[in-house]
Amino acid sequence: MNLLDKVKKNNLSPQKREQVYHSLGIQELMNSFPSELSGGQRQRVAIAKALYSDPSTILEDEPTASLDSERAFEVMEMLRKVTTENNKTTIVVTHDTRLIDYCERCTALPMEDCNKNGKLNFIKFCCF
Repeated sequence: MNLLDKVKKNNLSPQKREQVYHSLGIQELMNSFPSELSGGQRQRVAIAKALYSDPSTILEDEPTASLDSERAFEVMEMLRKVTTENNKTTIVVTHDTRLIDYCERCTALPMEDCNKNGKLNFIKFCCF
């Protein structure tokens, strides 16, 4: 994250950054290389990076894809909290229907292809 500070100013304060790391459970990973991380750990680091620059709009594409259910719900709760406490907009694109309860608004869009059962696949855009 230090490299990002050299490119862009007004990133998260050290205190808020530590809160994000703690809520994602990645504080002990800060000196690790990507090759040393599991898929779920990489996913959580990517979420921290997305939040680090303190954007007004947060776009998340399958943010919980590599996470177990407990961690997925923690991440969604954290995204909801960041969104509401900081007056941000968060857009989540996912196929995971477990996440719908975390969103204010959801839109299901049919995809062009069908799954193995001949049913249309849907992708869901959820907004906080």
